Amino acid sequence: MLKRREQAICPCCGQRLLIRHSVQLSPVLADLLDMIERCQTGITRGALAEIFYPWKNSRDGRNCVSVNIHHLNARLAETNIEIRAGKPDAPYLVIKRRNP
Repeated sequence: MLKRREQAICPCCGQRLLIRHSVQLSPVLADLLDMIERCQTGITRGALAEIFYPWKNSRDGRNCVSVNIHHLNARLAETNIEIRAGKPDAPYLVIKRRNP
């Protein structure tokens, strides 16, 4: 079994297979999760947009980050964590998923 930060290579195409919390993620989603996990006090959507989408205008970059967070949470649905911000402009944090 791969450790949390190890990466595997697809035997067919050679693409990186990034594993985080036992979930296979695309490179962008893995980098996004890594960035949010490293920022213990959270990181804002605007800051992530400047890092991941510097060529886009501010609004479009923030929208792209929001979509990526949605995709990331969908991939993390089977785990005990999720990415959340308390309010629209609050920083994103990795939190433990609430039990239903």
